[in-house]
Amino acid sequence: MGPARVYPGGLNPLVKRNSPTILNVAFNGLSGAAANAMAASAPMFWDLRVRSLEAQALEPLKAPDEMRGTVLAEEAALSAIVARLEANAEYRRLFARAFGGQAAVSDRNLGRALAAFERTLLAANSPFDRYMRGEPDALTPEQVRGMERFQSAGCINCHSGPMFSDFATHVLAVPDNPKLPSSDTGVDKTYAFRTPSLRSLSATGPYMHNGVFASLPEVINFYQRISRGGGRRGGGGGGINPAVDRDRIDPLARQLNMRGRGQGDIIAFLRALDDPKFDRTIPERVPSGLLVGGRIQPFPGH
Repeated sequence: MGPARVYPGGLNPLVKRNSPTILNVAFNGLSGAAANAMAASAPMFWDLRVRSLEAQALEPLKAPDEMRGTVLAEEAALSAIVARLEANAEYRRLFARAFGGQAAVSDRNLGRALAAFERTLLAANSPFDRYMRGEPDALTPEQVRGMERFQSAGCINCHSGPMFSDFATHVLAVPDNPKLPSSDTGVDKTYAFRTPSLRSLSATGPYMHNGVFASLPEVINFYQRISRGGGRRGGGGGGINPAVDRDRIDPLARQLNMRGRGQGDIIAFLRALDDPKFDRTIPERVPSGLLVGGRIQPFPGH
């Protein structure tokens, strides 16, 4: 719902991290070597604190700044949700048909149902995908140059594989979002965060773990500063998090070859990873009777 959302009672807590895209989340963990391709071990969240989409789907339900609010204790949230589903005859019937058994409505099956829906949100027919399937004209000359620059600059060392992510954590010294009351220190207070997928970037801004960059040129400029030595203590490293010493920044980022021209070509290539025709179907109703999608309006033309 964005920063203008409100909670009952007027509470409007900030969520300290940018929402990762759920487009193509079915392929989380599918890196170049497909080492984490098994669904049960797929890494989730910016800090990899949960494995599997089924487990991830339940976490926002327990988070006070997302869906739990302040009414329930964390340990009571899932039980309360399951009880509400169980009280709805249509949900009981649908869960029984999907999962079988005498107690089909459960928190485990709730996670499975949410994950099953998320796995339908596929955007895998971008110009890049068509190019890789043998359509040489699917990419423009500028995008082809950008693809080559993307590789030669070293971006592909982390943004690898079919999802353009190694699904590992790296320290980049991204500046803190000034809206937050304190610094977000990431995994084990090291300022490490997971490599995001680069697919469908036009639909998933703002960027980085805290949404601090509003545009792709800002992201490219940030990596240019890292590769040119920005961020040294006492130096003029504007835009680099001062809490992270340069020698703690991942060498793969420090060694990027972002000098010279071609940054516009890289952005053009990143646009070629967009697939705007993913399924945006909005059902006419849901069993709860609540307004589908809250107050979110349909996309124009859909």
